[in-house]
Amino acid sequence: MPDVCFMNGLWFVTLRTVNWMLVAIKAYEHPELPPISRLQIKPTLLSPSATGKQRSPDFHLSSHGSGAMNEAEKIISDMALDKITSVGGKGVYVPGSDIDTDRIIPARFMKCVTFDGLGDYLFYDVRHQEDGTPKVHPLNEERFSDASILLTGINFGCGSSREHAPQAIYRAGFRAAIAQSFAEIFFGNCATLGVPCAIATVEVIKAVADAVEADPTTEITIDIETQTVRFGDQELPVTIPDTARDAFLSAQWDPIGELLDSDAEIKATAGALPYMAT
Repeated sequence: MPDVCFMNGLWFVTLRTVNWMLVAIKAYEHPELPPISRLQIKPTLLSPSATGKQRSPDFHLSSHGSGAMNEAEKIISDMALDKITSVGGKGVYVPGSDIDTDRIIPARFMKCVTFDGLGDYLFYDVRHQEDGTPKVHPLNEERFSDASILLTGINFGCGSSREHAPQAIYRAGFRAAIAQSFAEIFFGNCATLGVPCAIATVEVIKAVADAVEADPTTEITIDIETQTVRFGDQELPVTIPDTARDAFLSAQWDPIGELLDSDAEIKATAGALPYMAT
């Protein structure tokens, strides 16, 4: 049987194909991995039936670029998840409440197969005029060009659940965010990218933003273990929900990565099942 086939109105998927798809998804999240060509579904005629009549076309999944696929799988297998105990870097304050995902990455830039290049379109419409010339915006200021920690307001990442929003933030170079609150799905999508989202009071955010405004080279450290943010000579409290905090500290923040790390156990279990032995 091919890796994926459609027969008698049912889809059949082998363990190999599930693993292939997981590796492909994982590879798309990591721009340093080699490109993987697209999956193609194409018709195939199965062998004639016992009556000698040709069966109607079914479908199977074929993949091209197996060399790149094997290389990606090898790299991923060597990429054990790291514990994330703290995140440090320079900051930039993007003011506003209820900044939704369409503002973070406008929908017209989502016509893509991979997430590569989405960082170029982060906050595009609020950063650019219709003719493409830049507007006045913190992310357009050269003094904040090295920022990797995003400071903002309440209910950040609300709106649609598009994964492209946290991907755009990640690919623009940001590795953490501090806000008064985050939309739940956006928060979860950030966590699976290894981007901690710390919740802070408006007073804490203002203190950090004021320090960054006065000196953009100010180093900010979000300590996930102690749930604090340090900058200059100040150390203030932040909150990271327990589920995300525990995942970061135990190196279990990426479910797909965890699944791929368990490849040997999955194969052993599948091999012990009679209906998976073929």
